[in-house]
Amino acid sequence: MKDPLSDAFRYEFARATETANVKEKLKALTAQRNLLFERFLKNPADIQLALEIKLIDDQVAECREQMRRETKGRR
Repeated sequence: MKDPLSDAFRYEFARATETANVKEKLKALTAQRNLLFERFLKNPADIQLALEIKLIDDQVAECREQMRRETKGRR
């Protein structure tokens, strides 16, 4: 017979690990975006750079939405 406490622990551990991974990803994306934006400020006509920033912004939004859903799910 399985121990229900160990199942609950594994579930909570997996959720905490996933949240930590999302936070780390968000931190890395934000740092990358900030560096690209600094370059973009010096050369605002660089469309490729603007597109890269937009892609990162979309990924940041996805991370924040995932974190919001996880937080809402805990309540």
